[in-house]
Amino acid sequence: MQKKKQKPQAKMWQGRFSKSMAESMERLSFSLHFDKKLYQQDIAGSLAHAEGLHIAGVLNAAELKKMRSGLEGILADLNTHKPLFLDSDEDIHMGIERVLTERIGNLGKKLHTGRSRNDQVATDTRLYVRDKCKILIDNIRGLQLSLLTKAKEYRETILPGYTHVQQAQPILAAHYLLSFFWALERDISRLQAVSQRSDEMPLGSGALAGSAFPYPRKQVAKLLGFSSISKNSIDATAQRDFALEYLNALCCIGSLLSRYAEDFVIWNSAEYGFIRLGDEFTSGSSMMPQKRNPDSMELIRGKSARLLGNYSRLFTLIKGTPMCYSRDLQEDKEPIFDSTETVNICLEVMSNCISGLVFNESNILNRMQ
Repeated sequence: MQKKKQKPQAKMWQGRFSKSMAESMERLSFSLHFDKKLYQQDIAGSLAHAEGLHIAGVLNAAELKKMRSGLEGILADLNTHKPLFLDSDEDIHMGIERVLTERIGNLGKKLHTGRSRNDQVATDTRLYVRDKCKILIDNIRGLQLSLLTKAKEYRETILPGYTHVQQAQPILAAHYLLSFFWALERDISRLQAVSQRSDEMPLGSGALAGSAFPYPRKQVAKLLGFSSISKNSIDATAQRDFALEYLNALCCIGSLLSRYAEDFVIWNSAEYGFIRLGDEFTSGSSMMPQKRNPDSMELIRGKSARLLGNYSRLFTLIKGTPMCYSRDLQEDKEPIFDSTETVNICLEVMSNCISGLVFNESNILNRMQ
């Protein structure tokens, strides 16, 4: 999805302006380089919106068919990373609508009827969060399976349990591993709550006060898999509570992974020698060849700071943004994308590390007080 070079084009909103946007303003304003990650959600929303326009009488059956075919073709091309976008495309919404108009003619311009980028991006972001919650829950289940398998393998292995980083009471390795398992259940419940909170369609809210067309919101919501529609158009376009709760849930996952990573870093050291991490998830030293650095666990531990930073960034952004929509809210997407990708890779690495983890039972017994 690389952008192609192109001569400056007039913007959709530029009708009353006598001068083009300054080049520096374009660099500040344009968001396609990051919000193109929403292309699947944006096209899904546009397909449902086109159906809504047909129900409202804006598109006839032939126009709907042509528009649907055009959007599905764009989706297929973007799925295969075909370069479609231009330097003049402000964001994913305008980029897709421009390509659609090039392919099916002026009919493509009808897609924006009764829709603002304000309710469009709110819908896209909710779809994204809802989609990613499902993937994250699946990845957590994968980590839980690794923990359960390893707990069964070491169900009779004894470990020293620690309080205050001091040996306290003997525990089973399985009991320790399953503490991780049950803590992850709470993370799943938080993601499920976020998914439920995201399950409300803003489309039809327009810029802030709805649409003049008889827009069939409930039918469109059903097409997109939303169980309800937003109750207030101002709230629908302005609020990002669901996104903040999403990043909070990801922070909780990161914090949990970090705490167990800390234990594994310590236990992997020569002073403890309780466990051995797989070679695939450790590194050596060019100067000290005897070392086996637990880089995977250290990186997971470090990523929790990144997740907290993203949460703080969005929280700070929202608390100072007036109602309704302001361009400040364009900044909500990068922390959402970054935290999603960060947590997914951390879950994958932790799951693989657990699968290959070996408890050194003789070392454990020798060091128990």
